[in-house]
Amino acid sequence: MDPAIEEGSWEHKSDLVLSEYARYAYANLPGGYYNMPMGTRFSNFIKAAFNNIDKLPVFKSFMENTLLPEHKNYLLETLESEGLKEFNASQWKKFRNKQQAEDYIENLSLDSVDIDDLFYTFMPDKESFDNVLANSGNENEVLRELYKVLVFPLWKEHWIKRGIDYTRDNVQEVYDSIKSINYEDLGNTSATINIALNTAHQNGSMIDYIEELTGEDGLKSVLDELTAGTYKAGWDEELKKELNIKNT
Repeated sequence: MDPAIEEGSWEHKSDLVLSEYARYAYANLPGGYYNMPMGTRFSNFIKAAFNNIDKLPVFKSFMENTLLPEHKNYLLETLESEGLKEFNASQWKKFRNKQQAEDYIENLSLDSVDIDDLFYTFMPDKESFDNVLANSGNENEVLRELYKVLVFPLWKEHWIKRGIDYTRDNVQEVYDSIKSINYEDLGNTSATINIALNTAHQNGSMIDYIEELTGEDGLKSVLDELTAGTYKAGWDEELKKELNIKNT
């Protein structure tokens, strides 16, 4: 996920994800997505999530573990307060007794309810979605999954048309070069580091992508430290010792 989205409050993160989705999903919309109301962005985003629910196990689990129990409690309260006749009428059912109705409610699953009604009954807008999800305990995991499944493919499609495959191959080549550095060859080492620094400055976000793809952590931070000259003093001292140069 975009590092900028990993930072800030939960509401800030979800705002950014919605904006990223709208940016790429409606890139060809006259005037872009800028004039699209947040409510429309939200409803379109959630529709996309519903259409891809089988690819979103974390989001689906959130629905099952958070919203479905609420829905069951609501139906049980309705049955208790309104009675079987009114319950049958409101749910379009023909249960013969209260026990049948209670068994039906107990056995409800996400596949047997209207997912749209389930969602919008308890989270009718983005604010309520943020509040419920923020209290679920796995809001970051849900957001990462939504970004990966819904946003990233649109992002990739958009940037492939603009040469991102070439950029990605270039970053991968630099990454491989860094892994194979021979530090005894000072000239080639310096050249490789300079190329890597230049690549990081031009394609910072792609460095994050390479880290995620390869499972190697810290590549970008090392390049940032090199840019900042973190190791310069130590390297100067090592070089002086190697060349037998005394400090004056």
